[in-house]
Amino acid sequence: MTATLLDRLAERFQSAAVSVTPQTPLAVALSGGVDSVMLLAAVHRLNPSARLRCIHVDHQLHQDSPQWAQFCVGYAADLGVEITCLSVDIDARRDGLEAAAREARYGAIAQAMYPGELLLTAHHADDQLETLLYRLVRGTGVAGLRGIRAVEAFGPGYLMRPFLNETRATILSEAQALGLRWLEVPTNENPRFDR
Repeated sequence: MTATLLDRLAERFQSAAVSVTPQTPLAVALSGGVDSVMLLAAVHRLNPSARLRCIHVDHQLHQDSPQWAQFCVGYAADLGVEITCLSVDIDARRDGLEAAAREARYGAIAQAMYPGELLLTAHHADDQLETLLYRLVRGTGVAGLRGIRAVEAFGPGYLMRPFLNETRATILSEAQALGLRWLEVPTNENPRFDR
């Protein structure tokens, strides 16, 4: 792993709006895709003695989702990291499938978090751009133009997106250089799903 990516990640932890110490419990949202696999690998390498776990959410929307959960369990075991697997039921009648899945996912994760835990998600600069463009097309107000926040209060702790200034190409290149393995999840490639 290049020192620059690790250095940038360490700087983001040091300059975060919330205090991140070796005692801070950390949870990485792990889908099994390249972004979250790279985030878990980076956090683990940055501080292997951290109070670290990962959380995988099975939305039960794809026939292969049990295999995705198994992949995440195996990846966490390879790193010696605790994993919490959650399943959610999606009711897409009100706001559509993606919004309902996001609401169910974040609701389940918030309930599973420990007090003071910092949830890390692998949203990156491409996601930020996609979100801003989507909100502009929908006619968002000024509040929507701020995009995805880097840090915010969440559940009994906080939510941080330390890759928000990294491009997907950088993350992919780093993961390939490390020889990491990940899943190609169809919804990550489908432009009809906004994240």
